[in-house]
Amino acid sequence: MAYVPERANADAKGENRIYDEMWTGDWWWETQGKLAEGAVVAPVILLSDKTLLSVFRRDKKAWPVYLTIGNISKDV
Repeated sequence: MAYVPERANADAKGENRIYDEMWTGDWWWETQGKLAEGAVVAPVILLSDKTLLSVFRRDKKAWPVYLTIGNISKDV
């Protein structure tokens, strides 16, 4: 879980940035700079995706809702 933004570079000169998690993006750095000392950014990710519940007749559908926060690594 991440509590502060990070920057990682692909080369020693720092010319190429690596963006692999939400907290490595510029938005996180900008938002963190606007907050009070000790405050933490906790972006909420909310999504929904239609799924079929009936394989044979294909007449039953549902739209489950998924909720997570951006502080959790994508590898979890």
